[in-house]
Amino acid sequence: LQYYSYAHFSSHTGTPQPCILFFVPDGHKKELPTALKRKEIKSKASISPSVSSAATEKIVNAEDLLQKIKEVGDEIRALKNSKASKAHESMASTDIAVILTEIKAQGDKVRELKSKNIGKVYLLSSGYCKF
Repeated sequence: LQYYSYAHFSSHTGTPQPCILFFVPDGHKKELPTALKRKEIKSKASISPSVSSAATEKIVNAEDLLQKIKEVGDEIRALKNSKASKAHESMASTDIAVILTEIKAQGDKVRELKSKNIGKVYLLSSGYCKF
């Protein structure tokens, strides 16, 4: 009778049973073959970033937009502290609506640039925005 050190004797037959091991992958990502890596690198390098002037203008104006938000916020706080009339508060709230539409437009421009795969390095090197 041959004894296997990695498996116990079966309680039903009295003979040793083979040990069944399951392979569980560790979850790492497989490497690409070198030919595919070269093609992928070339395709990424061949993308030429083209930015419209309107998009760059909106990015440059992001700091101005932030300043407007701060100014309107200060005005609203001052109006609330001075218990101003509803007419003044409604005027300030229309300014808020205008700023919110500008924020949405800025977000659309950012999403448009991301969809064109224009990287941060290009935007920073060309001076379009600051991160």
